[in-house]
Amino acid sequence: MLYEGFIIEQLISLLGTPCYFWATHSGGEIDLLTIQNGRKIGFEIKYNDAPKVTKSMLLALNDLSLEKIFIIYPGSKGYALHERILVVPSRELWSLVVDR
Repeated sequence: MLYEGFIIEQLISLLGTPCYFWATHSGGEIDLLTIQNGRKIGFEIKYNDAPKVTKSMLLALNDLSLEKIFIIYPGSKGYALHERILVVPSRELWSLVVDR
């Protein structure tokens, strides 16, 4: 939980745009939602070595019409899990900032 809170704080600071938490009564959720240059972007923070696509992420992609979801994790390699879901090492958070 400390890792998740730290990464969320860093993202909010870097993004410079309003950020939101999204959840549904059925259990779907996304850790952080923002709009950059008119594009809805979601962020999930996972403290494990091999993040996976979850039902919540797929719900968020569809229900919110997200352009992408970035999964932030403590590993060292970035890779795609889905055409719109990308895994990004936490040391590369700055690369996610579109507005600056």
